[in-house]
Amino acid sequence: ARKVLDDLPRYRIATSVMSDTTFQTLREEKGISYNGGVELGTHNHPNAWSFNGSVTTDPVNVAIANQVFDTVMRAGGDAYSDQEIAAGLAMGKFSALTGNTDVDTRINGYVARIIRGQKVSDQQQLIERVKQLTPQEIRDTIDEIAAIASTQPRYEHRTSSAEGIGHVDTIVQPYEIM
Repeated sequence: ARKVLDDLPRYRIATSVMSDTTFQTLREEKGISYNGGVELGTHNHPNAWSFNGSVTTDPVNVAIANQVFDTVMRAGGDAYSDQEIAAGLAMGKFSALTGNTDVDTRINGYVARIIRGQKVSDQQQLIERVKQLTPQEIRDTIDEIAAIASTQPRYEHRTSSAEGIGHVDTIVQPYEIM
């Protein structure tokens, strides 16, 4: 948890690369959704973080979506092309250079990191870290995420009515995520 939370730019870029592949597969190849991806979730406790996959699709397509997520979460860094890795790095740099530009946003970001037990860094430090990241670091991070995912049981949440979706681990009502 500390390793992930103390180097969020690296993990966010890696999950961004994984997410783009997930989105393209779900939308273009499988044709079952207009959204979906992989994200790094950080929460309100220093040890509370997760790598999540999420998608909006019809109940009949859930099994296909789960197969896509299983494939993405098992694929190592070598499964991604140089262009995919470069695009993830470019978007990470763009986000760091253009994000948190006003004082209010920056202060809220600092407060959120303190609440989550994350290392508080200045925007300039974030920019410098993102500039230093290499394609190999992103590939290695994807390998690390795949290794973590391989040790974890799949836990499925669905948002709907109980009648509409049948048995799942947890039903999340729309009002619970607002």
